[in-house]
Amino acid sequence: MPLLTQHIAEVEKAYPEAYKLARMFHDLYEEYAPQFGYITNPETRTFDPASNNGRLMAKVCHEVVTSSLTQYSEKLMVEIEGLPKYTGGSSVEPKDIRVKLSDIQALLK
Repeated sequence: MPLLTQHIAEVEKAYPEAYKLARMFHDLYEEYAPQFGYITNPETRTFDPASNNGRLMAKVCHEVVTSSLTQYSEKLMVEIEGLPKYTGGSSVEPKDIRVKLSDIQALLK
């Protein structure tokens, strides 16, 4: 397998959602550009995840999502730390929230 193809496969495996988001962003951008009087580059009108443009878009999407999840997890951690100790009277234990937080943190790795 060529090195570039292997790298792309590793990146797609590492954060496949970023490629899905990049494709969606690209397709919507291409759809709306003419409505805003913008003519897009004919060479990049079709999303190509193996191109420099496609990889760049996926990387940017990954950074945006990662940043958003990091901010959300930090906010959630502050809320968790402020919760009263579980006494059995609530339907949601703080440990349930901690599990969700650990899921978010796992996504960021």
